[in-house]
Amino acid sequence: MLQLLADIAISLILIAGISQFRAPRSARFGNLTAAFALLCATAIVLGRHRPVSIPLLSAAAALGIAVGWLLAARIHMIQIPAMVAFQHGMGGVAAFLVSFVELTRTTGEGLRAMSETSALLG
Repeated sequence: MLQLLADIAISLILIAGISQFRAPRSARFGNLTAAFALLCATAIVLGRHRPVSIPLLSAAAALGIAVGWLLAARIHMIQIPAMVAFQHGMGGVAAFLVSFVELTRTTGEGLRAMSETSALLG
């Protein structure tokens, strides 16, 4: 029950952050709020599912942060629509990879239908 409440709280914080994107004055705070929610969600996922290789996970996160920081620093205002399109494309790739893992992993017989359904919806 406590896990569900934590998930709901993080979801509400994320939605509150995203809702602040509408106005330029509140967009910066909304971005920080959403980033905080995603950081909390990442910490909870890592706490619930112990990663096998912390050094590999840390290296991948550092690489992603470095590439994201460089792109954000070099992007001009006129390039923002292309950047958003690229990010949406990467979100599609991530959804494909999650669906692929769900379809190929072995689960118990009772969970197989749920895994296949979530993979196909993804």
